[in-house]
Amino acid sequence: MKKPDLSDSQPHIAEQLLNKSWGETVEAGGYLLFPAEIYRRKKDGSFEAIPIKLRIPREHENRKARVEARRIAIKDGLDLDRDKDLVENLEVYCTLSMAMRNPKPMDNGVYEEFDPFPESLEKRYDKASMTALYAQLMALSELVNPQPSKINQEEMLALIAAIAKERNILPLAVFGPDSQASFIVSMAELLWSLLESKSSSGQSEPSTPG
Repeated sequence: MKKPDLSDSQPHIAEQLLNKSWGETVEAGGYLLFPAEIYRRKKDGSFEAIPIKLRIPREHENRKARVEARRIAIKDGLDLDRDKDLVENLEVYCTLSMAMRNPKPMDNGVYEEFDPFPESLEKRYDKASMTALYAQLMALSELVNPQPSKINQEEMLALIAAIAKERNILPLAVFGPDSQASFIVSMAELLWSLLESKSSSGQSEPSTPG
């Protein structure tokens, strides 16, 4: 399972903000958890969609996934250099094992790992299903990565639309603190510009902010 190259197919962040179903996205333990599905082939040849949550692994978890992949590879008799592609496949499964969470929380609010054993995922699910899920995880990872401190106009308008659509500020969480501050300032500037425009058209003049 080769890690997908998303450099050309990765949708623009503005498009993702507008298309994402934020109503099913939750925040728990300092992480955003996104709704997703994994498909498993049934005995009759059809596919069963199993709901899960996806939690974006952080850097220390990515390191842990790599270490675990190498541990399994050595246990299975693989050569880390000669069998590099197989080791990378294992790393994908280890990463997904950390990212995949049960769709419902426990009583304490924690979303447990869907399957903590990468080798179990490898045996239970088709390669194509896991490859598609990993591509989705990487796309979400791009979405939640902290953005530059200045949000461009297209992203700002998409963010406004996403917040208005969901009636929730959760979409703002995909940006870092500096970007969030920039967004708030940009919204204030936009609102003030609209008020000034109304004033110049003969409507009541807004008071100058002090």
